[in-house]
This record gives sequence, structure tokens and C-alpha cells, in this order.
Amino acid sequence: MNEEGDSEPRQKRMDVSEQEKANTGLVWRKLGGDVTRAPIRGNLFAVAMGTGAQVTACWYTLLFFYLTNMLAHLMVRPWLYYSTVFILASSGFVNGFVMGRVLRIFGREDGWQPVASVSALLFPCFVAGCLFAIDFFEWSQAAGEEFDFLRAFSTLIIWTIVGLPTTFCGAARAMTKEVNNSFKNRNTNPRLIPEQPAYMSLGFVSTVSGAVIFSSFFVVLKYMWKSIWRSEAYAMIGYLVLYTLLLTIVISLLSVIWTFLGLRNGNYVWQWRSWCVGASSGLYVTAFTVYYMLVHLNLLYVADDFIYLLWTALFLVSYTLLAGATSAFASTVFIAMIYNKEM
Repeated sequence: MNEEGDSEPRQKRMDVSEQEKANTGLVWRKLGGDVTRAPIRGNLFAVAMGTGAQVTACWYTLLFFYLTNMLAHLMVRPWLYYSTVFILASSGFVNGFVMGRVLRIFGREDGWQPVASVSALLFPCFVAGCLFAIDFFEWSQAAGEEFDFLRAFSTLIIWTIVGLPTTFCGAARAMTKEVNNSFKNRNTNPRLIPEQPAYMSLGFVSTVSGAVIFSSFFVVLKYMWKSIWRSEAYAMIGYLVLYTLLLTIVISLLSVIWTFLGLRNGNYVWQWRSWCVGASSGLYVTAFTVYYMLVHLNLLYVADDFIYLLWTALFLVSYTLLAGATSAFASTVFIAMIYNKEM
């Protein structure tokens, strides 16, 4: 009798323990009303998403032009730079639309105009500032200016004239487009976030994700970087397209995995973490570019170092925005898919 009496409470404890484990694994189902809460610095996140989407659209457009050999004609080459600037500025519609869509998901429809202005002008001002600085260092060495002051100034003017209106048009379209009902349902009071395991810390997520992403395209990056700074023709455009698609897939999968792990642990604040999954690989790329400058380049003057670092900064910021936007977009699609089914 005693053995039977002891076995029943033990069985109940086992059942309760198994039920707790099951509830822990399914806690993400209860977060549908909290996943659309605006993160800390939500406006900055919207700007990063919009600008990253614009850079991504321009990158894929240029890859298409190179892949179809449209830029090989001699008549096109004199207009190559300004046509590239015009394409990037015209893709401001994508910038504004994505930025506005993100703000609507967070429930921040009011006061979107200043955010759209920052999203339209922040990146072009950074690009123009880098070009002006490069021109200054080249002028200080009495070297032939690859980009003169007039071209840098005209870049800013073209981008402002074309990019600002297209960004506002895209943002206005996003504000008038009907949002999925699943994103409108939001709990009045935020749910408490339980203590997170160590492997969900932002530092660990960024370190591991950045290493995996960087290792997936290190070979092509090394070859491309070598071709650029040794003035060699980069003829692997087809392979570059394939590696770009591979990079997109790797970033998207990692972002979805980390986002779901966070939801399983009751953490509905996924936005910045998902962005950092892709953007963290920019730290590894930065380390590689600095290593390449110190080991493989024989730069004689300090001005040469600054010119290299400025061109590198243009590449790194563009890549970080592209990778971060790709990562966050993948998690956004994943969130929409799983909670459309549950709500």
C-alpha cells in the first residue's frame, strides 16, 4: 500500500514537470500581442531598415546590369557613375516604403515626416562627406583626383533632388496601404520578459552569427578586395551573384533561428537582435580590411591610409546596412507567418 501511495505523487510530479516543459516550449504562442511592440529607438530601427532596403535594391540592380553585360558598352561608361547615383537615388521609394511599413507595424503612424527626412538624407550625406574627405587628402598630396569636388557635390545634389521626393512618396504609400490585421492586435500591458539564458545575450548572438556569415563568403571577399586594390579586372560576376544569394540565405536562416529561440524563451523583443545577426558580420569584414591594409598594402603616406580607410568605410557601412536589413526582414516575414496562423 505504501509503495502504491508513493508512486501516485511521484507520477503526478512527473506529469507536472513534463507539462511545464511543454508549456515552456510553446510560450511563443502567447506572444502574438507583444511581438509588434516598438523596440528601443524604434525610429532609428525604421531608418536602418529603409536605408538598408535601398542599398540592397541598388546592389541587386547593379548586379543585374553587370550580369547582362549592359555596362560593358563604351557609350555607357562615361555615364556609369551618374547613372549609378541616379539608380540609388530613385530607389528612395523602397527606402520610404519600408521605413513607413516598419513604423506602421509598431503603431507609429503619427509624425513620420521627420523620420522620412532622416532616412532620405542620412546615408547620402555620409557618402558625400566621405567623397569630400577623399578629395581633400588627394588634393593635399597633389595627386590626380579620382573624384573631384564638383563630382562629390553633384552627387549630393542629385541624390537630394531625386531621393528626397521618392522617399516621401514611398513613405506616403506605406502609410495609406492597409496593414495586415494581425499586426494591429497589441496587448495593452506588455508581458514580463523572463530571465534569458546566456546564449541569448546580444554579444554571443552577434559573435557566433558574424563568424558563420563571414566564413561563408570569405573566399570571394578576399578575391574581390584583392582585385579592387591591385587594379585587377574582377571577372567573377556570375560567382558574385551566386555568393550574394548564398549570403542572403545564410543571413536569413540564422536570423529566423535566433528569433525563434528568443520567442521560445519568452522574449518578444526581437527587432534589434535580428538586425545585429546580419550586421555583426560587418565587424569581421572590418577586421579583414584592416589586416589587409597592414599586411598586403605598401602605403607610404598617412594620407594614403586615410584614403583607404574612407573607401573602406563606404563599403562597410553599405554592407552592414544591407546585411542588417536582410536579417531583420527575414525575421519580420517569419513573425508574420507564425502569428497569422495563431491569431
